[in-house]
Amino acid sequence: MLKLTKDDLTFSPWDAADYLTSEKMIAYYLEEVFSDATPKDIVRALKNCARAKSRLKNSKKAKIAADIEKEMVTKTEFSADALLKTIHALGFRIKLKKLPSAKKNKKR
Repeated sequence: MLKLTKDDLTFSPWDAADYLTSEKMIAYYLEEVFSDATPKDIVRALKNCARAKSRLKNSKKAKIAADIEKEMVTKTEFSADALLKTIHALGFRIKLKKLPSAKKNKKR
């Protein structure tokens, strides 16, 4: 049986922003995060998107995203107003979708 020690393993930092390489990928990522996430997950996702968007060479909003990223570094919570401003600055908007309702049991 092969036995590994911690000296045999190497780890490197993983950054979601490295994989968000297009506007489309960023949009899919945010859509997924907003579908089932905690407020802390949403803030982390917005930080990831700001970092990713600031790296996109063809992004017209790269400068804005870089500024957002700098501002968000120390924040862990956002007001609703700050959240919406950040989302809009990244070039997105929130669209609400009604959840499917559970079928009601009809008793007679």
